[in-house]
Amino acid sequence: MKIINEYLHNSFIKESLIFPSDDLYYKFDDWKSGKNKVLLVTGYAGSGKTSLAEKISTQYKVPYIELDTDVRVVQGFDNLKKDLEKKYSKDEVDKILHDKIRKYVLDKLKNIKTRTVLEGCFMMTWLTPQEISNYSVIMTGSSITKSAIQTAKRRIEVNKKYPDYYYPWYKAVYFDTKFNIMELFNFYRRLWKYLKKK
Repeated sequence: MKIINEYLHNSFIKESLIFPSDDLYYKFDDWKSGKNKVLLVTGYAGSGKTSLAEKISTQYKVPYIELDTDVRVVQGFDNLKKDLEKKYSKDEVDKILHDKIRKYVLDKLKNIKTRTVLEGCFMMTWLTPQEISNYSVIMTGSSITKSAIQTAKRRIEVNKKYPDYYYPWYKAVYFDTKFNIMELFNFYRRLWKYLKKK
């Protein structure tokens, strides 16, 4: 019980789960000046990353890449995962995919020659905080609770606009919240603390 109480009273955990913080800007002036070519925008699913990245891309007239979609759909890693699952165990598949995606993302970052905005939440799981800190970064300070509310609003709007692609908002909230807590929380906390110290 004592461990649970300490966990629940941890200020970072309370803030990131319930109360939003200000967005964290790291070396943003270096990107604006052109010293850094890459701006990474990351945070929880549903935290407003896409809106922020699109706004910056428009404001500074620079390319914008949605990195999660680029990796999973455009580069075909989702299909590769299905093929690998026929031959390997889940742990082996995760390791193979992680290594291949890391290489692809690191090569992509290295080859960017003009100012570019890359947005996504999976980059926190593909790259180390040290690697991410080589670039300009914005981490959205939205809490998991606020992100869940944003997910619900977004899904309701999408359902109205595209009724043929209807998906219950509560299922979207469940999926994103579960993903944020189970998959992203530890990466988010580690990266936030690392960049705050730099």
